[in-house]
Amino acid sequence: MTLYARPDEHIFAEGARPGEVQLFPDLSRGWGIAFEQTGGIPPMEWFNFIGKRADEAIRYLMQRGLPEWSSTENYPQGAYIQHAGQSYQAKVDNKGKAPSNSFTEWEEWGLTRAMLEQHFVPSSQEQALAGTDHSTIMTPLRVSQAIAAFSNTVGQIVFVPSIQVPTGYLKCNGSLLSRSDYPALWDYAQTSGALISETDWHQRYQGCFSCGDGTTTFRTPDVRGEFIRCWDDGRDVDHGRAIGSAQEMQNAWHTHSASANAADDHTHSAQTDTQGLHGHTVHDPGHKHGFSHALTANLVSNYSNKMLDDPLIQGEGHYQETSTSGTGIWLSQAGSHSHNVSIDKAGSHSHTITVNGEGGNESRPRNIAWLAMIRY
Repeated sequence: MTLYARPDEHIFAEGARPGEVQLFPDLSRGWGIAFEQTGGIPPMEWFNFIGKRADEAIRYLMQRGLPEWSSTENYPQGAYIQHAGQSYQAKVDNKGKAPSNSFTEWEEWGLTRAMLEQHFVPSSQEQALAGTDHSTIMTPLRVSQAIAAFSNTVGQIVFVPSIQVPTGYLKCNGSLLSRSDYPALWDYAQTSGALISETDWHQRYQGCFSCGDGTTTFRTPDVRGEFIRCWDDGRDVDHGRAIGSAQEMQNAWHTHSASANAADDHTHSAQTDTQGLHGHTVHDPGHKHGFSHALTANLVSNYSNKMLDDPLIQGEGHYQETSTSGTGIWLSQAGSHSHNVSIDKAGSHSHTITVNGEGGNESRPRNIAWLAMIRY
């Protein structure tokens, strides 16, 4: 891309003598008019006019930067003009729409400082500190003043990762101070609603100011090694707490698991008592034995022939025997009865139950130690 140098500020034919510059007779016709009026040879005066006209247009734009609005100009969307001391940009294509009262066609562009101050009024220091006004703007000066005022609020407690105390602050360590040396802080203590007696301060109100000796001194809060809990103020989450009061450590109610050791092996002796005598009925229906016999050859001779004819004793080599027979004896049941069994005690013994403890000497969450300071 070619970058052109800024042209000088001279205008063609600006030093022409009277009569050497004449209006071109017909700008829209152009040089064609010369053939009708001068035989095709335009005079010097016309050339001087055209060169002077072109240079004056360039100088006009170089001086103003933006052209002035014209009621006869056709402006495309995005065109820039100036009107009544203000610059505008065309929102849409338009013609004959004065920017000062045609807000749908034009919008302000490139506000001046005066216009900015008119539209955006700088806030006062009071407005900056109050923080309630939304019709003004914050200048760097007002921002700086607001920050300084906030950081200089007497009685404000801040926490810093440092062991050094900057000017204007005191360690929040319960120091006994002179009322005359720190009048602003003493005034704050008196209006804080957290000023108590020296006795109460030492008992459980280290988060308050104390009246010191009652005449010349007072004491700051002491928050060293403490966690800060927001004041309940009637919410009833931390019931009954007063501002600045201390609270001892405590764990929420909970249970523990426990285990018991097994006892040594042991036995129990047992015995039954003696029940009364009882009998059993014996049943014997009686029985008999059958008998069979046979005579041997030696015995036959002792019997008569008639007897020998008896088939029971006929034969040779016979013997005698009895037949088998059951007794038929049984015992009746003695009836239902029971025995009492008693078991002796095994002796006194115990089981050991162990609940293991854990933890240190206080209850606490994870934390970081910073220095607490109070503004005086």
